[in-house]
Amino acid sequence: MKITEYPFLTRTFKKVYKGYLEDSGGDPYVGLNLVDTFLKRYPYYTEALVFKARMLIAIGKHKEAFKFIKIAKRIDEWNKCYIFDEAELLYKNDGKIAIDNLLKQIEDLVSQINNGIHNFLLSIDAEHREQIENELNKKIALLCCEKSKGVRP
Repeated sequence: MKITEYPFLTRTFKKVYKGYLEDSGGDPYVGLNLVDTFLKRYPYYTEALVFKARMLIAIGKHKEAFKFIKIAKRIDEWNKCYIFDEAELLYKNDGKIAIDNLLKQIEDLVSQINNGIHNFLLSIDAEHREQIENELNKKIALLCCEKSKGVRP
C-alpha cells in the first residue's frame, strides 16, 4: 500500500476537537455527538475513544466512561493517552489504587523513553554517543523538574 492510501486520522480527528472547543464552546453533549460520528467511521481510533470517555466524565457517566477507557487500553495498551482519565475515574472509588496505577503507568512510560533512547544511541557512532547521551539526560532531567514545578526526588 502507498502511504497516501492510509487515512490521516489525526487531521480528521482535529475537526472533532475544533467542533467541540471552538464551535460549541466546550459543550460535552456536542462533543459526544461529534466523536460518535467519528467513531462510526473509525471505531478503533484510541484518541477518539478516550475523548468519548472524557465527554462522559464531564456529564457524570463514570461507569460508561470507564468502559471506553478499557476499550482504548485493549486496542492499544502502549498508547498511554488514557492514563490520566483512568486515574480520575479510579480516584472516585479508591484514591490509593488510582495513584498507584497512575505511578505504574508513568513508570512504564519512563521505561519506554529509556529503551527508545538506548536504541537510538546504539545507532550513533561511538565517538559522539556519550556526548549526545549526556545532553539528552540533562534535558530530560530539566523537563521533569519543570513539569513537576521544581519538585526534586
